[in-house]
Amino acid sequence: MKYSIDYEYTDKDISAWGGLRLVQELMGRIDFRGMLDEAGLPERASNRAYDSSTIIEGFIVSVILGAKCLAHSSTIRHDEVIRKIFGWKGGMASQSTFCRFFKRSSTEGNDEIMRRFNR
Repeated sequence: MKYSIDYEYTDKDISAWGGLRLVQELMGRIDFRGMLDEAGLPERASNRAYDSSTIIEGFIVSVILGAKCLAHSSTIRHDEVIRKIFGWKGGMASQSTFCRFFKRSSTEGNDEIMRRFNR
């Protein structure tokens, strides 16, 4: 199957990470967000919290862009282009949000989630 992606020049916001559009398209085609929503991720702790799928997406985007630790995510956290590409209303989660989210995870839960994704 061959895909065609149209690109054009514009005076809109730009980002050094605009190529993430391709990553987002891939995630959309495999319904990555839907898979995350059904994966049994830890629930958010408050009404103001990020959705679990948004936290995982942000974490994966950080890793794709070379983050070696959670603190590196702050480099792209406020990038408006990335926020728009992925449709994150509140932007990407902070380092402390990532830490709190991953502390709510268990080894058994992570193993089950990975089994689902490997199918």
